[in-house]
Amino acid sequence: MSEPTVTVYTEQDRRGFAELVNDVHAEFGFGFDPELDADLEDPTAYYGHVWVVRLGGAVVGSVALTPPDNRVTTLKRMYLRPEQRGCGLGRRLLAVAVATARRDGCTLIRLDTSDRQPDAIRLYEAAGFQLHHASGATRYYTLNITEP
Repeated sequence: MSEPTVTVYTEQDRRGFAELVNDVHAEFGFGFDPELDADLEDPTAYYGHVWVVRLGGAVVGSVALTPPDNRVTTLKRMYLRPEQRGCGLGRRLLAVAVATARRDGCTLIRLDTSDRQPDAIRLYEAAGFQLHHASGATRYYTLNITEP
């Protein structure tokens, strides 16, 4: 069996990326929102960086960073298919995103996640993200990346 690879998103990934996002949303009880999910049509128009995890030609994971604004970026679209969770791919995706944010001169990474995703929360907290605040079921985290 082939190994999963983290690569830069290309136009060929569009369908697989959108299917991944929609499937994970459905798994956690989130519906499609035309306003929030407009980026699925062209992720590169919304994000400064987008990566996918490919396995056997299929997109099985993703992560994106918004363009830096005053040295701050936001981590978005961090998803893995259920069968890819728990094997280190989430840590690999975070490492790529953090290294890129540092290279881009960012000092802070923000993200939001839902309390419906306890595994994601554990991953982010283990990586050093600190809870900034919560609003309803949404948790807002930050990671100071001024130190290597």
